[in-house]
Amino acid sequence: MNYRLTEFLHAWKLEKLGVYALADCHAFYYDGKSLRQWPACVNFKKLNRFQASEIYPIDALTELYQMIPPSDISGQWEFMLLKEDKKPFALVFMCRSNPGKKRRRPANVKFQQALYWLTCALLARRHPRDFESPFEIIEDFIISADKSHNLEDLLWTLYQYVARLIKVDAFFFGFLSPDMRFLELPFIVDQGVQYPRVVQPIGRKLATSVLKTGKPLLMNRSREELQALQQNPEQTHPFGDVKKLSASIMVIPVFIRQRLIGVLSAQSYTFNAYSHEDIRRIQPLISHFAIALENARLFHEKQEQVKIFSIAEAIQKRAWKTRRINTIILELLNLLSDNTPHHGFIFFLRDSRSTVWKATLKLNDDSKSYSHFKINSPEKKSELFRRMLHQKTAQIYSEVTDEEWMGQIFPFSPRSLLLLPMIVDRDIKGALAIAEANDMAFSETDAKWFGHLMSRIGMIFQRHQYLKDLSRERDRLTAILNHLQEGVQILDHEFNILFQNRWSKDKLNVKPESDKCYTRFFGLDAPCPQCPLLRKKSFRKPKSMEIEDQKGKIFQIILSEFKDRAGQPQILEIVRDITREKRQDAEKIRIEQLETAMAMAGSIAHELNQPLTGITGLTSLVLEDLEPEDEFSYESLKEIEIQANRMRELIRRFQNIAKIEKMNYPGKEILDLRRSTE
Repeated sequence: MNYRLTEFLHAWKLEKLGVYALADCHAFYYDGKSLRQWPACVNFKKLNRFQASEIYPIDALTELYQMIPPSDISGQWEFMLLKEDKKPFALVFMCRSNPGKKRRRPANVKFQQALYWLTCALLARRHPRDFESPFEIIEDFIISADKSHNLEDLLWTLYQYVARLIKVDAFFFGFLSPDMRFLELPFIVDQGVQYPRVVQPIGRKLATSVLKTGKPLLMNRSREELQALQQNPEQTHPFGDVKKLSASIMVIPVFIRQRLIGVLSAQSYTFNAYSHEDIRRIQPLISHFAIALENARLFHEKQEQVKIFSIAEAIQKRAWKTRRINTIILELLNLLSDNTPHHGFIFFLRDSRSTVWKATLKLNDDSKSYSHFKINSPEKKSELFRRMLHQKTAQIYSEVTDEEWMGQIFPFSPRSLLLLPMIVDRDIKGALAIAEANDMAFSETDAKWFGHLMSRIGMIFQRHQYLKDLSRERDRLTAILNHLQEGVQILDHEFNILFQNRWSKDKLNVKPESDKCYTRFFGLDAPCPQCPLLRKKSFRKPKSMEIEDQKGKIFQIILSEFKDRAGQPQILEIVRDITREKRQDAEKIRIEQLETAMAMAGSIAHELNQPLTGITGLTSLVLEDLEPEDEFSYESLKEIEIQANRMRELIRRFQNIAKIEKMNYPGKEILDLRRSTE
């Protein structure tokens, strides 16, 4: 208690404090260090002339000087009268640390409340059995409320502590809906019996008046009013035990951060059971309850966040293991059924090629069964669905009517619906419908966290579609590469093969067990001597080389460098079998050489035939005129004729060249005329 007194003096800039209990004539005095109490029978007269909300200088009540120790009489002393139920019950005298003018002035409201609770706590120390301090009750409530993060437990705690402060026969707490159209009563107690949750539209009620004004309301009915209401029950709006009517009603608004969230109502069957003093007692309790309620909401929100994120992580892990959309949907519905208290779930998946939506239904029961069906143009049947497609946001339906198509597709009769879109590439590809059997079962917070879940699911579907498109493009590219009649390989700078197309696997797999290109393709133990990778680790322009394998086939290899997505350099290798081209080139050269030789031989034969004809002709004429007795001349001319005929035969062979055959001649190769004309 000394600690509380010290804090109070420091907060309100006081040096000393005294309390005189009018009921038992006991005084409490605290000088800033220790608390003392003693009987002090002082006769105070005419206390009714003092108001409870005013601070008076001590000169206005000189009898109080008897309560102050002589050593502390110096300083500016003031006093204040405390009343309860319009009756004075204590006098508080205090010494200020910053004295001012001695005058009467109104007391601060917060100072009045703090002083009231402190005085009640001091009086409780004097009579612990007969008097329970409201200050102690509120302190106990704060401790109990901080331990509870469940709404129902918190409301039970509030009800119990309110009953300790005032007389309570019936009690309820109501939440105001975000659209301010309904009042949700999750907690109703009538004489210790809890009643089911109720959702009521806001109309002409006491709670409605409090919600509109934001101020507490107190009503003490007379016997005549109560009898008139009993004869006209349609004018009343009872809750709990509807056969009873309350004689005293107290309704107090509840604010969180200056935002009205609901009302609290305490009612009694006793006449004139409540006063404005009771409202003043309960308000600090309600303020602390609002703080505890906000903490519970934040705790519940964090729990929902963790739950939603855990579901999203589980779905994401499952999505990595399968490429089937239906498997992902069933896993999502199963996790929602196991981890949330809602009654039913439907996942709608849109068919991009038509107006048909594929739906999968799962109820929150022990069975693992699912219902699959198709729906054509659901936006034409449901206003809720149409609004979701138009706005692309979550839709909350707090009062599902029998005409609503979304409520008819569930096997039970839902009263609340939450419809969430799944957006992929700025278009709605699916939706999740969550149904509940109670009214106003979903809030904006539920829509927020389930919206986060659907965003994650949309990302999973988008990634699935991306991987599907990527796989399709990869298969198309692989088919194109496999259709090529040349080898396409991807290598790293260590000659390791990273990719091979079909032609390369069929034509170049000499040793398929090896990862090195020179070993697998050509059976070599070391890289090809003319390979550009040996001379240069990086090159901008494509490099080309030719190599002949062990079977005599000739391959042209073109190397180009590129970088992968990680920025690592890799080599694109294109291998072409140019054996036939080489042979065709050699044959073309041979034909060209043959044509050249034949043209040259024809030209030479033509040029040589003319003088040779003259030689043979003259030789024949000379031989005819020559006498046989001239043996030397005749033999010589005859030899000339023979050699001329031989030359004529050679010229004829020149004209009959069909191929180019060469023979060795000292120092060079010459044409083998005999083999070339065979």
